[in-house]
Amino acid sequence: MPNFIRNYVAGGTYFFTLVTSKRTHYFDDKRCVEAFLSAFSAVQRYHHFDLIAYCILPDHIHLLITLDIADHDFSSRIKEIKKKTTAAIRGILGNPAIDVWQGRFWEHTIRDQGDFKHCFDYIHYNPVKHGLSDTFDWQWSSYWEYYGKIEDYSLEIDSKVFKKGKYSYGEGRVDKRRKDFSQGKKRLNVLRLAFVMSGSKAEPDLRKWVSIQRKDQVRV
Repeated sequence: MPNFIRNYVAGGTYFFTLVTSKRTHYFDDKRCVEAFLSAFSAVQRYHHFDLIAYCILPDHIHLLITLDIADHDFSSRIKEIKKKTTAAIRGILGNPAIDVWQGRFWEHTIRDQGDFKHCFDYIHYNPVKHGLSDTFDWQWSSYWEYYGKIEDYSLEIDSKVFKKGKYSYGEGRVDKRRKDFSQGKKRLNVLRLAFVMSGSKAEPDLRKWVSIQRKDQVRV
């Protein structure tokens, strides 16, 4: 597994993506959506943070949250939310062995107001992006908290700004990326072993090999 370093900022605002295991559509089931919301609220009560925006889609969830001014520990909150949701969904589906989530989660630290607006809009645009809705008023999102009570309001979001080159949004296969890295690392170790056994004193040039492996990595 790569040595991934989280960016912990006290009082920071973060954009998170949580993806289900094997992209299973657990959240097509209203009971599972409510289980997630219940788990989220429970953790929020005893590990306070502010929820700015959210969107729950069948196989992944986006969150935009802000921690308290002296707090930087978002990992324990996300892990606890996932843990509680897993326990509840296993009970709902009557299967104590199912994996609900991919092993990790994706996180992006909000840098400035423009970054904040970009992620805020992306969350509400997400159901349209994935072809689940023709409008932004998705049932399981914070759209209703911000725009639902405004009569005849039509939210406008320019989808052209959501290009993968700048943001990945964490909707790819986290487990697949981890597997690819692990397999690539094994192949690299085999190559190094072969080099040592050859008796050569020169350090091998692995740059070409690494560039080839990068082509196999999953990009999101």
